[in-house]
Amino acid sequence: MDSAYELMFETTIRSFLGDKANHIAGQVHSEKHRKEWYKKAIKVVIKKIHTIDTNTHHKEQLALWSERALNKLNNRYYNESEFTLCLLRLVGALLGLT
Repeated sequence: MDSAYELMFETTIRSFLGDKANHIAGQVHSEKHRKEWYKKAIKVVIKKIHTIDTNTHHKEQLALWSERALNKLNNRYYNESEFTLCLLRLVGALLGLT
């Protein structure tokens, strides 16, 4: 086991969900559990996007890529690479790189 990987998973999810994600480090090794924690975190992102004061196009891009990331998690066949690409596109949108 890579304890640094486990800790990074837990601290990343805790940054979105706070204490609800305490002691989840070991769950990183289960695809099912990772997906569930990612869904919870992305739902927080989607809510926060609605509060961002920005222009319409920028907000649309943020909403588009966060919703696509959530949809990738809801697909029956989960492809972590596609999910990661949606997250990178979201980061690009956040930085205005669309």
